[in-house]
Amino acid sequence: MPENKRQRVLIVGAGLTGLSLGVQLLTHAAAYYEPVIFEKSPSLDDITKSGFVINLSPNAIHILRGLNFDLVREGIGMPLNRTVLHHASKPEAIIAEAENLLPDPHTLQTVERGPLQLSLLQKYSLLRGRVHYNCDFKSYKTLDDGSVEVTFASGEVVSGEYVIGADGVYSGVRRAMYGNLRGKVDQPSRCPFSTMFPFSLVTPAIALVRPNRKVWECSPTHWTALYGITRQLPAQLLTVRGDDGGLGTMHWFLRDVPGAYTTYSLQQGRVFWICYQPSPPSSTGRGRYTDKEALDTMRSYDSCQYTASTEKCKLPTVNFSEITSRSERFMKVRINHTFFRSISDGNVVLIGDAAHPMNTFHGQGAAMGIEESLVLCNALLRSAWGGDMDVRPELVGIEYFEGQRKERSEKVTDLGFWLGVAVMGDLWILRKIRDWLISKVLRGEDHKERAERAEATVKKVPQKENELEAIDEKVENTKGNGKDHWLFDLKVDVQTEEEFRESLKG
Repeated sequence: MPENKRQRVLIVGAGLTGLSLGVQLLTHAAAYYEPVIFEKSPSLDDITKSGFVINLSPNAIHILRGLNFDLVREGIGMPLNRTVLHHASKPEAIIAEAENLLPDPHTLQTVERGPLQLSLLQKYSLLRGRVHYNCDFKSYKTLDDGSVEVTFASGEVVSGEYVIGADGVYSGVRRAMYGNLRGKVDQPSRCPFSTMFPFSLVTPAIALVRPNRKVWECSPTHWTALYGITRQLPAQLLTVRGDDGGLGTMHWFLRDVPGAYTTYSLQQGRVFWICYQPSPPSSTGRGRYTDKEALDTMRSYDSCQYTASTEKCKLPTVNFSEITSRSERFMKVRINHTFFRSISDGNVVLIGDAAHPMNTFHGQGAAMGIEESLVLCNALLRSAWGGDMDVRPELVGIEYFEGQRKERSEKVTDLGFWLGVAVMGDLWILRKIRDWLISKVLRGEDHKERAERAEATVKKVPQKENELEAIDEKVENTKGNGKDHWLFDLKVDVQTEEEFRESLKG
């Protein structure tokens, strides 16, 4: 790369993934790259009311901490300290209960998407990053010198060395890419069932009765999710334990019919709730349902019981409508599942939901986007460092990024599908197997033993910031140690030039 020549990285989409990438590049690669974000919305002024709640696991929390985000201290994240499973037919009976009492950066966290997006936007702006609004992506063209020219619906044309499609499930960049690569793309993975014997034998017949989707389109499942966030709830509806007001508690209610409903406690006595169920397509023909359709679904849960009791709190029997009727906002959407195998065209690449719309059942959609923002930052850094060296293409840039992410992204996307099969229980036999396995494998813990373990754990709570950093150092992921969870405990760090050059020697 010529000295003092910064390459422009055009990022399409100002969601969590696009903003994360912009912040990573300005934090770690500003000497080499100039990120510019293009967002089709007119503004992000009301960003705190956009979206609902996401679950972030240590693989994403670790990366955000590397950018000096402490979501708990900033009031954005809530450590998930308790998970309680009930059955809707007897909600007062606990099927299973698990605890993580230590509110450290390695626990799962429930995070409000809007405030997190605002924090990333503020960080990006402080680093002098630019966001252009009212920029609805239309097409791109690769020029003779390898740079890319992007055209927006307004007619505006911009160019840069890289184009990053971070524009979500219905990605316009993906549509344009698959149009440019017509006949040269790998078929996306729409349903893991289709590759399994004997289902593979009937896949062609099923394809005849299903809608014929274009290769670039995401594939919606027949599952839907109705999301909502409540106002502050009355004390009698909160699962109180001690003085915490039920903070950090997640309740899952499995049903005798396909689907489930769940609640997550938030700050200030609020609750995030979800209703999962199969639904016919929306009257709009898109992934989001009308307010009337959402309300009709909400009313169907009026008679569902919500008795989210724990050992120290026996709540009166109430209906789930006591929770949903106090919502400040709600929305119903169709759940998608597609892994796109072709995610690049020269210096154009897809990341996050644009590359792999996935189910919400394991809470990895946002986490994977955050992961990929740092992996791509590393890939671009390697490209800058290797510019004056004879380095194989697969070790730098877009090819390196794809090599690092393809297997993991497909594995995580498919895992979400199978978890959806388990949670939704479309067939009677699947629900019976699900309930039996949970009762046997995730049986309720002995409360006395748990209390003793919690007491011993509290004594080990680190009190100083340097002690938290020491924990971070100890849990760094190393290949082949056999101790860390392959999904949640992957720790991606910023690579240094010395590490890059050392890796080339190997």
